[in-house]
Amino acid sequence: ISYKDVFQGGLHFEQEFNDLGVKASVLAETAKSKVKSEATKKQRKLSGYEAGLQVSYMGASLAGSIGSHGKSSSFKTDSVKATKYWTIGAAYAYGPATASLTYMDSRRGIVDQAKANKIEQITFAVNYKVAEGFAPYASVTNFRFKDNAKSAVSNKANVFLVGSKLNF
Repeated sequence: ISYKDVFQGGLHFEQEFNDLGVKASVLAETAKSKVKSEATKKQRKLSGYEAGLQVSYMGASLAGSIGSHGKSSSFKTDSVKATKYWTIGAAYAYGPATASLTYMDSRRGIVDQAKANKIEQITFAVNYKVAEGFAPYASVTNFRFKDNAKSAVSNKANVFLVGSKLNF
């Protein structure tokens, strides 16, 4: 899907109070559909927002976010509910090592459906800064997709990643 008259904006706040750090962001976007055919004239515009907050203290961080893309890109004749999602995560850094745990929940449903389609994801990750610009990492993610409309196959899986970040 193509868009025109795209507008995106955001505000970011970051402040340190001795050992306490606070970061907050709010973002929004909107756009009109660029497609001109008769079938897509009634397509809804792109519209969404996200907001996040992170608080850190002496190497430990707690963060969360919420967001919605509303009924973006669907047709006005479709009976869809808004897409909504939220995340929460915690991390701890000790010297060159960092570990984090995050959870995400996303839902989008059909109005006549009792329950929305749902994606849940949980990720645990670690990394270790060996030298300036080089940090190996590993993560494991478990996700579950439940299709309550039965239009697609529900799915679940684990994803394991091992790699290294190299900056030069």
